[in-house]
Amino acid sequence: MENLNQLYKALEVADKINPNNTDYCLRIKFDKSFSDKEEKLIIAERKIISLMFYDGKLIYRIPHMEPDFSTFLNLDEIEYFKSRIEAVKSDFIAIRYLTVLWKSTKHNKFSEQAFDKLAKILNTKLDDENESFYDLNELLLICRTISEKTKYRIDEYVQLVKKIKMRIKNTSEYFSFTKQLIENKLISSEVLKDLIQDYENYIQIGIMSYNTLLANEYKFLALLQKAKLDLNPFYRILAENEESLIKHRNQRDFVLLDLLRKKANYEKLAGNIEESEKTLERLTKSRMGLKLNKVSYSWSSDENKVLILLWEIIDQTSTQLANLNSEYILGYFSSDFLNLHTIKTEKGNISLFNESFTNIFFHY
Repeated sequence: MENLNQLYKALEVADKINPNNTDYCLRIKFDKSFSDKEEKLIIAERKIISLMFYDGKLIYRIPHMEPDFSTFLNLDEIEYFKSRIEAVKSDFIAIRYLTVLWKSTKHNKFSEQAFDKLAKILNTKLDDENESFYDLNELLLICRTISEKTKYRIDEYVQLVKKIKMRIKNTSEYFSFTKQLIENKLISSEVLKDLIQDYENYIQIGIMSYNTLLANEYKFLALLQKAKLDLNPFYRILAENEESLIKHRNQRDFVLLDLLRKKANYEKLAGNIEESEKTLERLTKSRMGLKLNKVSYSWSSDENKVLILLWEIIDQTSTQLANLNSEYILGYFSSDFLNLHTIKTEKGNISLFNESFTNIFFHY
């Protein structure tokens, strides 16, 4: 059982909930030195390690979806992992075992043990400034999942939420923290108000945080409404957020019109009617000076050769790729370009393929 013991040693060094150093067991290649029992147990371990925690849930790395835990483990594997939770020393690996056992058996004793280990880790690491906020927040999201489903140690969970808030240093961390709060029935409106009433201290305005703020607009407004807080200050922040980009746009830029329109709307929602009207005046003046540039493009001979080559590759993709949409096909080319198999692609994918180029060029 030497091979299995080596795997156990590799797992014991796991130092976070989604460790990188456990990929060792995914790279093991079976040969004659492995017994049948070893192979079965290593395959069982691989099932667990191939998963990742994301927003408090245990999911496949690719694609991001939860397994069907009713069939994920067989009876022998369930008994095996029951013994493993007693033997393993790494709490991070034990939490994985316990979570899978909870999901597979529906027995809350496993989720309660997982919560206890999570709370122990958090109470130790929340005071360590060197610990990643995002890793700690993920641990707490797992606690939330358990408490919501089982009602176990809800007060302890709420106290940990209050404690982790003290670790927030920037806008990105703040909105990551709000994942704990969105649609959270464990946190009352009174507690929520205490947690977010000082949100202006955490939100930075500027180009670097523009998209973060915009992406969280509607979810955060829902939190403010649940906490019965005035929405006007947040709308003022959103207006300032638009202005941070307006300052860096060409005054004849078409995008400027949309930024000014949104800024005027936010100012109106914030109750700043006078400022909103001034912004609308700027919008009118910008429309009068708008200049749309003509764009023309032609392929060079070299570029044309590249395009022809690309079409040849498309026509030689595998049967697996032929059943996928064009976005997945392009993703395959970019990640595994040297390992193509040959089969003809359906011509029906051509229009989707063209649309994919639009998505790549304008959204990435």
